[in-house]
Amino acid sequence: MNIVYECGQIIGDKNYQSDEIFVQDSVFAVADGMGDKNSGKLASKIAIQVLERYLYDIEKAFDKINKEIINRLSKYADGLICGTTLSVLKCDLNTMMYHIYHVGDSKIFLIRNKSLIQLTKDQSKLENHKKYVKALGTNWSIELYKEQGNIEKNDIFLISTDGICDIKDILEDIVEKDPKAIKEHILSKERLIKDNLSFIVLKVF
Repeated sequence: MNIVYECGQIIGDKNYQSDEIFVQDSVFAVADGMGDKNSGKLASKIAIQVLERYLYDIEKAFDKINKEIINRLSKYADGLICGTTLSVLKCDLNTMMYHIYHVGDSKIFLIRNKSLIQLTKDQSKLENHKKYVKALGTNWSIELYKEQGNIEKNDIFLISTDGICDIKDILEDIVEKDPKAIKEHILSKERLIKDNLSFIVLKVF
């Protein structure tokens, strides 16, 4: 079995990019920085840098990322809440299993047999018309969501920051496409995107 993948980013209505994408050793991840322009961007960068050092123990990476963001950004952010979501997919082609590690409201989808299945759960809520999202760097304790399952030949995974919600109505249109076509289809909707959108599409074949 092999993996082919495509990555894409859209800045949206923002004039800066606070998302980060990571691909290495069958590990795929997106991080969506939260806070002001600089602190959110730095938080997502910290997440990816630490993740790269702890690929042998991704669950431990989340704890390390959380502590490092708090230690480095608590003063930098001048009291403002800042942090990052992080969604990680690890594909083990030896056991044909996928493993998911997730905090926040970025999303991992599985496309199988022309069906789209969301594998992550959004850790967010609306209160008084304001969205609250769990993130790394905002609390000393984290709620790590984990999931695993079997990989089948021709499975396609879509890992995306929550900017995908701006075009969620098109997601059913991608179930019969390959990674390159999915990437092009998403990028073609750039004018509809308000938030930063970063994504990885990968296929196991």
